[in-house]
This record gives sequence, structure tokens and C-alpha cells, in this order.
Amino acid sequence: MKIVRHLVLGTALVLPLIATATNTATPVPIDCGKAPGFPVEATIVTRSVTEIYITYIGTRPNKKQAEKSLRSCLDIAVQRDSTKDIIPSVWFRKNPKASAYGDDQIYPFGSRTYLYYAAETRKIEVKKMKGNSR
Repeated sequence: MKIVRHLVLGTALVLPLIATATNTATPVPIDCGKAPGFPVEATIVTRSVTEIYITYIGTRPNKKQAEKSLRSCLDIAVQRDSTKDIIPSVWFRKNPKASAYGDDQIYPFGSRTYLYYAAETRKIEVKKMKGNSR
């Protein structure tokens, strides 16, 4: 009886972890966002919403260049799969050897504003985050 109870309890604890692990996507490099004179890395993560991370390394872009990278990567991602919402973001890493966890996000459209592809409407829009800012 104890063995069966432990087996059932163990299964109940492990199954949610397995389900969570299968929903976690791995970032995959994507060839987009490149600009002359700017070292850029881009990755795409596909979950229920597709996320694109564009990282400038060593040289910070101006807002116009950051927006251009966002839009070019978003166009490529929409061509790949237009059935999911897509949110691209652009980041800056001071040093190529630094950790990505220290990257600074760049907001080419202003604070709390982002570029977004809505699969339902098939439109690319600049959206403002809702809610109170603190």
C-alpha cells in the first residue's frame, strides 16, 4: 500500500513539471535585424505568443535603427508563422562577453510602448501598455 501511495503521489508531483517543461521553448537564432556597423544577435522563441529578441552588442543603436531592426525581424517572423501573435523587443549589451541578464531594453516608441503583430487581425501595430506605471 505504501509503495502504491508513493508512486501515485510521485506521479502527481512529476506530471505538472513535465507539462511545464514541454511548454518551455528554446531560443533559436534568426537571421534578421542586421545593420552595417552594428553587431546584432537575434533569437526567436515560439510559445503561445512568439517572442523575438534582437540584441545589439557593443554599439547602441539610435531609436530609428532599433525600430528598423524590430520591423525587419517582425516581417520575417510573420512570413514564417502568421497564426500566432508576435512581440519583438530590442536590447543592448555593452560587452560581447557580458551576460544577457544584464542587457538593457531599448524602447524606440517610448516607455511602455511596443510593436506587436496580432494574428487575429493580421495587423502590425504600435501598442501602449495598459495599467498604472510605477
